[in-house]
Amino acid sequence: MITERTPLFYMANLGPEVTRYFNFLEKGENALAEASRQRILDMTEKILAFDSMQARRGEIETLISVIQDPTSFGETLVYTKRQLENYFSPFIHRILQTQF
Repeated sequence: MITERTPLFYMANLGPEVTRYFNFLEKGENALAEASRQRILDMTEKILAFDSMQARRGEIETLISVIQDPTSFGETLVYTKRQLENYFSPFIHRILQTQF
């Protein structure tokens, strides 16, 4: 089954990728973190290409800035990571509901 690549699809997949990225950073796995970062940036570019996502442009651009320079958050990065995981949960739940 081929899933249509909708904004919901990308947002649902972006969440786990963001989690992987932060996990790689925490473990010091820099090459894996960089590959994950590139996947995130690719997905965010595709998301921003949808007209329906223009209202979320600010949110996506904030995410991009976090991904581009996570060290700027210092000790609050752990809190930011949790916030991002919570932010993406509804997208994951909605895409799962449409699949089954």
